[in-house]
Amino acid sequence: MPQIILPDTGLMNIYDENSAHRLAEDTHSGKFRGYSGRNYDAHPYGAMPWENFPVPVIPRSEWSDRIKECNAKKLFSLHHHQLQKVPIMDQGRTNYCWINSVVGAIMNARARNGYPTVNLSSASAGAPGKKYKNVGGWTGEAIGYIGKYGLATHANWGNAVIDQSRFAPTREEAKLYGIGQWWELRSKRFDEIATCLLLGFDVVVGLQWWGHSVRYNALVEIGRNAFGVVAVNSWGPNWESGGMTVLAESKANADEANCITTGKPSGDSAAKLKADVDRLSTFADQLEIEG
Repeated sequence: MPQIILPDTGLMNIYDENSAHRLAEDTHSGKFRGYSGRNYDAHPYGAMPWENFPVPVIPRSEWSDRIKECNAKKLFSLHHHQLQKVPIMDQGRTNYCWINSVVGAIMNARARNGYPTVNLSSASAGAPGKKYKNVGGWTGEAIGYIGKYGLATHANWGNAVIDQSRFAPTREEAKLYGIGQWWELRSKRFDEIATCLLLGFDVVVGLQWWGHSVRYNALVEIGRNAFGVVAVNSWGPNWESGGMTVLAESKANADEANCITTGKPSGDSAAKLKADVDRLSTFADQLEIEG
């Protein structure tokens, strides 16, 4: 197994073409997944109710120097995760990886934007969106459900608890959290993923080869002109290196990817907040009809 020592993080495994099968084949460890894949025929690129990737990609020739700068100045989202002690998600025995990755990214974006660290519950949006069934989904779907239902805190709705009785008592609290501002990235465009990471953002991905969704919070150099990402899982802090590992570019090049740029709505006014909620709620309604 190849490994890498990262600044402030330590020794981490690198999963590449020769070793990633260990993740894909590990079906007996009690670790649940749940990424069902996005149907691009029904939901093509550009159809999501948030912004398409809007910035020029950073040339690959600049990645090495930019990685060094981000580590020296602690600009990666990984550094905010460490500084603010953002919790690692644990999906338990649910098939809700697809929303755990999104909620983890929202918590990290809130920390990056100066908000206090709050442990939020993925089940508080995933469960009502899926009609309280323990089934898989995709990351764009998760963003829609969070827009519609908001997010309760883990203290009031356990992250891996699919329980309809928690819904009514948490409605006011759930309005306080969620949404954020997102960019949709194109499928299999690692240059867009790398650009977002070098800008200090989290990228939430769906990986068909793994049947799993995780989030990325740093770009790493694993060899000469060879790159990878730090992937944050939703299997608790005891998995791999504090809940994280490194995926080489060939395995990190995602089927679905969305980047969160800020952990707050598009504006502070009540009208703008309502517009965000209405837009995502309409999308969530459509998804619930599709089943």
